[in-house]
Amino acid sequence: MSARRIQYSLAVVLGVILVAMPAAGGSVPATGLAPHRAVYDLSLMSRSSASAIMSVRGRMVHEFAGTPCEGYTVSMRWIAQMADSDGDVDVDDIRFASFEESHGKSYSFTSVRRMNDKVIEEVTAHAEQGTPARSGQVTLSKPTDETFDLPAGTVFPTAHLASILGAAMAGEHIAETSVYDVSGDGRKVYQTLAVIGTERHPGEASTGDGGPAGAKLSGFSAWRVTVSYFEGEGKGDETPDFAQSFDLYANGVASELVLDYGDIVIGGVLSDLEFLEAPDCAQEGAPR
Repeated sequence: MSARRIQYSLAVVLGVILVAMPAAGGSVPATGLAPHRAVYDLSLMSRSSASAIMSVRGRMVHEFAGTPCEGYTVSMRWIAQMADSDGDVDVDDIRFASFEESHGKSYSFTSVRRMNDKVIEEVTAHAEQGTPARSGQVTLSKPTDETFDLPAGTVFPTAHLASILGAAMAGEHIAETSVYDVSGDGRKVYQTLAVIGTERHPGEASTGDGGPAGAKLSGFSAWRVTVSYFEGEGKGDETPDFAQSFDLYANGVASELVLDYGDIVIGGVLSDLEFLEAPDCAQEGAPR
């Protein structure tokens, strides 16, 4: 299991969480989504004897902005030290930015990864959504120029999490869909299975991350969500390629992250949370 897979999956999960949720209460605006900046401290929770990774220590910062009129942007900076069984330590530094139209019609992202200050990978892509009966299309410009079809019915990350949220609010506990994200150099589509816990109402929601950041979430409902990712067609009794669990709050914040890759499990603790000013649609479209 590669460090790149860990980093990108974190980016995908948090990025889509930040843009998938309706605003509610507190300092969050009454309409639109809740722009905010969240900081997560990363560490190794557990490892199998087969894993060469002995420790992980780092930080990830996510910032969300946008409105339902134009769409939403997510930017991410990850930097982490990962030590192997030989005592060697690599410093991974990755920057990710994405834009998704508010109704999920298109999705663009770019990412640059540095290992020990050297650029080792850059991916840029733009995807157009299809319909349940018609394929979508992805255009890669980095690392190579390439165009390929997306299977009919495939959704982008924001729409994926929106479907999970809709299922949660309806009291459902299972949501399945096909998702295109940044995986596999921008070339992979995953089948996903989301298991949604019972709603925890304000006052009941866990603030297990603790501290001032966790205290800001005490007034919001939340659901514990586990999303399993399967490459190819099947789910059934197959073991997922990886799985991610997190508390999904009704204001769009995620906490208590657990990323399970079988041979290694990484945790993310919400250490800082700041709500940002949210322009309304009228301001966004006003003449300058």
